[in-house]
Amino acid sequence: MLLLWSTALAVAALGTAVLYAAAPGLNWVLWTATAAAALALCAWWGGRALRALGAMLALAVGLAAGAAVTADRGLQLWTAVAVAMLLSLATRLAAEGGAVPVGLARMALAPVAAAAGALAEASRRALELLVRAGGRRSRPFVRGGAASVGVVTVFAWILAGADPILAALREDVVRALEQLDVLPRLVFFGALLVAGVGAGGAALAEPRATPVPAALPRAGGSSAVERLMILGGVAVLFGAFLALQVSYLFGNAPATVGSGVTFAEYARRGFAELTLVSSLCALLMLALARRAAPDAPGQARLLELALLLELGLLLVSALRRVGLYEAAYGYTTARLYGRVYMAGLGLALVLLAVELWRGVDVARFWRRSAAVAGLALATVCFWNHQAWIAERNLARFAGARTLDASYLVHGLSPDAVPTLVRARAAAPALDALLRARYARATAVPCAWYEWNLRRDQAARALAEAGLLAGGPATPRGCVRVQAAD
Repeated sequence: MLLLWSTALAVAALGTAVLYAAAPGLNWVLWTATAAAALALCAWWGGRALRALGAMLALAVGLAAGAAVTADRGLQLWTAVAVAMLLSLATRLAAEGGAVPVGLARMALAPVAAAAGALAEASRRALELLVRAGGRRSRPFVRGGAASVGVVTVFAWILAGADPILAALREDVVRALEQLDVLPRLVFFGALLVAGVGAGGAALAEPRATPVPAALPRAGGSSAVERLMILGGVAVLFGAFLALQVSYLFGNAPATVGSGVTFAEYARRGFAELTLVSSLCALLMLALARRAAPDAPGQARLLELALLLELGLLLVSALRRVGLYEAAYGYTTARLYGRVYMAGLGLALVLLAVELWRGVDVARFWRRSAAVAGLALATVCFWNHQAWIAERNLARFAGARTLDASYLVHGLSPDAVPTLVRARAAAPALDALLRARYARATAVPCAWYEWNLRRDQAARALAEAGLLAGGPATPRGCVRVQAAD
């Protein structure tokens, strides 16, 4: 009981202190590490196996660290979603003793299930605490504690008139009550406390795992003939598509005189359709392999390998289309994220090939695919891809003298600001847009737990270049750009 409530109170208090109304930065990784350590401690005390749980918690902390690196709000949002899902899965694993494999359905429903389970467990633990507090032995301590808090508060309030420190504290309390700022903080604290008590209590309780049969009957599974017909039809379609349109897929159709195809049409048609059909085909193969009989014929495996090869060719074609589009129109985050998605899909196809060769374990495939997605998210968080996009567009400008300066200044996050500031001399339009955007902004100090690497670099680069209203001077320590009201 003491371990549970002390860890939950520590997690809730730290979260309220560093997360409430604070910008993403060190606070995210600090709180995530604390919450992970509290859950691991309760799981260890409850006799849980920590191998899978520890790996999941370590991944959550590693992803949360990205919030202290990138200043891209979109990436920070996806990081928060990924961390929340990992912590939810870790809570479910701790509650069930890690005995049940994690598949796609459990990953998708983990936040909802973890929230419901935490609320129920926290209610049970709170009722248990009240029962214990109302016991004959603990009753004098409860009454004495409540009375002492009231008496001390009254005396401190009176003595505040004789001491400047206590007077300032009293004024802060009055101001907070007047502004009702304390109410949302209490709600935030309460939510974190419920989550902490629920997660820790589930880890300390008896495992709720339900034994899963080693093999379940596959009712309504597809026969060998149906599987061969579906795989064969798709393989023939993709083969004909690749054979009949080789020049269009792997060539440069927009460059052909009289083709009537623009670069935009060429790339957009290719990327959307090719990546969509590749994703759907991979899901189809996974579903058919899962429902196939154990004695499936070898022709099905050959067709699956042929399909994977064709899907790989389609992804190569989609990558080429995006490359041509970038060469013609420049680099953007959307096009780069398209490349990242195709690379992740390619790795997922490799994982699917391994599963088809060894025997399909759907839960294992989704776990590994989720790990690939987490690796991709961590890559774009820690790699300053927005600065890379700016550098590539500036390199194009040096050769072709075409530059979408408005996109670079307004479409990219603060991650790219130092690169843009250094390139002002070579691009007058860029300099004008930077001055117009940050003319009324200032560099202001922030709390140490709000420190963010690239937000700090952007503020200092703008201040040193004299682009901020406050001039070249920058505060020491954590600093960020604040726009004028």
